Amino acid sequence: MTISEFKCILLNCCDAVYHFEGHQEKGDYIIWHEIGKRHLHADNGSAESAVRIAVDYFTKREYPEEPEKLECAFSCNGISFRGPDILFRSETNMKQYSYTVEVT
Repeated sequence: MTISEFKCILLNCCDAVYHFEGHQEKGDYIIWHEIGKRHLHADNGSAESAVRIAVDYFTKREYPEEPEKLECAFSCNGISFRGPDILFRSETNMKQYSYTVEVT
């Protein structure tokens, strides 16, 4: 899967998707960025690699459906993920749902 294909998956879950940084006063949004690579080694070489990506969904809404959409999109597209870790950002009054995913 390419990075562009991954971005399209995120866009199917939320209309506002930003790479590395972004902020909206109103509405929900996703910020995602690459955090590294992981390699599977076999026969003295790299047999397979995966890009590790942080995905953060921000909302002011109570009980949003987007985290479930994200998890379903990850699972349906063979993307392994951890999360969400849920934080409350008092400076913006927003909830942050944080995932770490691996895209091969």
